[in-house]
Amino acid sequence: MARQCPGRYVRLVWRMALLVCRGRPALSDGGPGLRLAVITVLVLSVAGCTAGGATFDAPPSAAGSPHVASLAPSTQSAAALVQRGIDLVGEGQGNEAIALFTKAIELDPNLASAYYGRGVAYGEAEVDLSLTDFTTAIELDPTVARVFYNRGIAYYTKGMLDSALADYTKAIELDPTDAAFFYNRGYLYDNQGKVDLALADYTKAIELDPLFDRPLAHRAILYYGQGNLDLAIADYTRAIELDPTDATLFFNRGIAYGVQGKFDLALDDFTKAIALDPTDPEAFYNRAMAQQSRGDHAGAGRDLDRALSLASDPGLVSAIKAYKCAQDLGCAP
Repeated sequence: MARQCPGRYVRLVWRMALLVCRGRPALSDGGPGLRLAVITVLVLSVAGCTAGGATFDAPPSAAGSPHVASLAPSTQSAAALVQRGIDLVGEGQGNEAIALFTKAIELDPNLASAYYGRGVAYGEAEVDLSLTDFTTAIELDPTVARVFYNRGIAYYTKGMLDSALADYTKAIELDPTDAAFFYNRGYLYDNQGKVDLALADYTKAIELDPLFDRPLAHRAILYYGQGNLDLAIADYTRAIELDPTDATLFFNRGIAYGVQGKFDLALDDFTKAIALDPTDPEAFYNRAMAQQSRGDHAGAGRDLDRALSLASDPGLVSAIKAYKCAQDLGCAP
């Protein structure tokens, strides 16, 4: 199992609008109503912590490998270069690492870890080069789960989902104990609308690593979409316990509470989300709706004004104005 590292997860967050019509939610491209924030992550699964927001795993240490132990002096030097390159990847010095991995390959063209390390160092900035190096590493040694996993991320980045799925599945076959492998495959299934498969993989990731907050957050979103609000709230609550600095988690739990009509709890969560991210107009907008539902018209009006001052999206601005006018809190042109 990958050990926990602060800042281990790369977060790519976007929003999905959600219209609440006095009961069951219905998806919408815009308009007034609560919105669900979707958290999207490519996850690092590393033996040690990596720095610099790298997307791919850090390669395993070259030290201690049976192959390295029997190498000739020049190849031992190649292994030493790989180890130093690994250290540089961890320090966020990708270009310097690439130079060392390239030198190691010149010394030993059959050293799989050198290709893998260089593929990691290329990262998303040079995803085609990453793919080439990961593929060469697999051809030289098809037994390392992380190489398949990272090539899967590279394929995913290029939109080659079938290839990504095949590599995630191969990584799981080689190492069925890494939560990140199941999480990323679950996220791919999620994007394909294969909810049952996604739920199964998120659940397996949680079983393998109960301190992993991302599959909890995504499983909560799927539970919410199925109308299982209690299960969604339970997962958001566990995720918040693991990461109480994530405004989106409070926001999404507030959405679920609002749909249940628990406006006091929704208000508390929107307030916490705003404390963590005071620049989010939709948090103010949704808190205004919770306040209005509780009869706090003055508070709702203040939050709507604040939401308007922060909003730049024309659709959101129109939605806030329409809601404000419909609630007799002031109509604006």
